[in-house]
Amino acid sequence: MMVRVVAYATLRKYLESPLGEPVEVELPEGAQLADLIRQLGMPIAEVKQAFLNGRRAHLQQALREGDKVALFPAVAGG
Repeated sequence: MMVRVVAYATLRKYLESPLGEPVEVELPEGAQLADLIRQLGMPIAEVKQAFLNGRRAHLQQALREGDKVALFPAVAGG
C-alpha cells in the first residue's frame, strides 16, 4: 500500500523531497505508524507528534492505502 508522508523541522533530513513536499512510501498491508517511522530510518524517540489524515495518531495506529501522515519532532521556542 502507498501512504504519503511529510516530515517537519529536524525530521526532514530523513525524507528525500523538496521542502514540505509529501513523499510516497510503500508499506506492506497491515503496517502501523511505527513501521513507517522505522522504514524511513527515523529514531522513534525523535518523533514527538504524528498526525494521520489530520488527526493525532499513536505509534500502533494502523495505516491504510492513501493515508496522509505528518511527523513532527519536539519543538521548543522562547
